[in-house]
Amino acid sequence: MNIRGFKFLVEASIINVQIGVQFNCKIQVILKRGSSKLETQPTYELRKGLAIINESLNFSISVSLGLDGKFEDKKTQIIVILVTEKGQKNAGMHNLNISQYLNQQQFEFQEALPLEKCPDKNAKVLVDFKIKQIGEIDQELETTDQSLDISQVSIYTPNKILQESKNEYSDKVQQNYLRHKEVRL
Repeated sequence: MNIRGFKFLVEASIINVQIGVQFNCKIQVILKRGSSKLETQPTYELRKGLAIINESLNFSISVSLGLDGKFEDKKTQIIVILVTEKGQKNAGMHNLNISQYLNQQQFEFQEALPLEKCPDKNAKVLVDFKIKQIGEIDQELETTDQSLDISQVSIYTPNKILQESKNEYSDKVQQNYLRHKEVRL
């Protein structure tokens, strides 16, 4: 059972792709979540195994916080595509769970993500991530503010939210007990 939900804006700045291939090509990076996908331009030259990208892909996620104090999984795929005159070829991918960073309270970080299913076992994509809370999701109402000044927002940690939920539940139980006690008298 989920107890509370939050909406986050994730900015993934693709810094570069490092991959060893023996032919001329360009690189494109795709970020895929479910049926939605974001793509960089397919124009980044691969030179001596390095393609400098420096392009940001932004998306929002809604995440529920479980009773265990952990955010539910939010999986994202990062796919690297080789673009040649003959067409496109999948060069590799990396499965990423954004919630692992939320659970560790990491909101700004850089990752060198190794590419899976890639002929070059040392291939990786370097990404800067910035995650900002932009709203809270209530069971009945969702509130977001795209112009939110993040310095004015207090970020709830999973433990803080869990404690608040326990306190609210305890208050409700106590109120119900007192109400039933009054009825019996």
